[in-house]
Amino acid sequence: MLGYSTEFLFITKDDSVLVTGHNNAGQYGNGTESSLDSGYATVQISEVEHVFINRLSFFAIKKDGTLWGWGGNGYAMIDSSGRKKVTIPIQMMPELRFRTGCSSDDNQYRFVTVGGDLVVWGFNRFGMMGTTEAFVTPPRTVSLPRRVVSVAGGINHTALLLDDG
Repeated sequence: MLGYSTEFLFITKDDSVLVTGHNNAGQYGNGTESSLDSGYATVQISEVEHVFINRLSFFAIKKDGTLWGWGGNGYAMIDSSGRKKVTIPIQMMPELRFRTGCSSDDNQYRFVTVGGDLVVWGFNRFGMMGTTEAFVTPPRTVSLPRRVVSVAGGINHTALLLDDG
């Protein structure tokens, strides 16, 4: 289970995803923008291994390593179509396979590929994305001397566990 403010995501025993809470930006991932008074909605995605929440944007890494996003699309955080809401999960960066990731409260996204590369995008006001740009888009790989095993981050920082410990 993972929660943020009023939304919660649950990965079920059959690797599907349930969501509850507000749905004003398509967070339910089922093509709607109406919230339920009670209960859970089933996100239109399966074979999910990890889920991530960031304000209005939700992400999942499926068992095959593909990254999927849905919900609020402000600043083109999920896709560059210009739409403000993505109400059904869409695959992001199909050329890459991901192992893990994290997001933080201020539209900052960090994901680790199966090969140990760090892919980042979003607001970067304190340089926590490994670049001097104030806003990183489209997503890009950060050049690092070692492979990344795990990533964590907040509004002001990024912490990495590298393959040398």
